[in-house]
Amino acid sequence: MRHRPTTSRAPMGAALALLLAVACGGGADKEHDSAAVADSAANATAAQTGATTAGDEIDVEDLKLGNALNPDSTVKDATDDFKAGDTIYAVMETDANESGKQITARWTMGDNDQVVSEETRTVATGDKARTVFKGKAGGWAPGKYHLRLMYNGKETKAAEFEVK
Repeated sequence: MRHRPTTSRAPMGAALALLLAVACGGGADKEHDSAAVADSAANATAAQTGATTAGDEIDVEDLKLGNALNPDSTVKDATDDFKAGDTIYAVMETDANESGKQITARWTMGDNDQVVSEETRTVATGDKARTVFKGKAGGWAPGKYHLRLMYNGKETKAAEFEVK
């Protein structure tokens, strides 16, 4: 009886299955599909070794809060002071390298960071890509709040604001 070393083949099997699915699927976007296979293989290897990949981070260049937006999706008048009835918008600005990634806006209240609202968006495309988040509907109770932008479970940018 031959004994084989015990190693996990799950990452290799997952990468192979994804490669076969892409190859058999045809589709017009073969370049995108190839990149997805390469990213999946890199992420499987990173998970196995404990390393991080370039896709584990996102560079948020700017984050502004306000109660109104301009037509170009910029904040009309940036502020961190709001009224209870205000709609609060957050506009995150990134460069083109971040396009297509998923980022979560976690709106929290108080020092204990009680989650009030959470929303996930796909990062917008373009040189100065702007991704817009809209705080919870129905108004805000007076108090101090935080907005935390999360990518892959890690905080990438934060802002504090107050509702009076």
